[in-house]
Amino acid sequence: MVNIANANPRMEVAVRIDGKPVEVGKAFNDIYPNAPDHTFMGFYVDVSNLKPDSRHTVGVGLPKLEPGQFQGLYFDNVETEYTGAVSSST
Repeated sequence: MVNIANANPRMEVAVRIDGKPVEVGKAFNDIYPNAPDHTFMGFYVDVSNLKPDSRHTVGVGLPKLEPGQFQGLYFDNVETEYTGAVSSST
């Protein structure tokens, strides 16, 4: 999950894994089916096909955001790992 505070579905988010572009999905809930801005939960990428126990490089292209608005990348249902190698390019 690409976690962005106050995200909206009109934002352009791009993700590359190991240098290859991957499809970025948009997650919604069904509480207000006719109001997508109120039901938007965020952006996600299906990484279930990645080889485990291998190093992967993830690049994220984001729209212009306020400081602190990008909250990070989160992987659900996997063993917790932390990285010390984070870089930013503008």
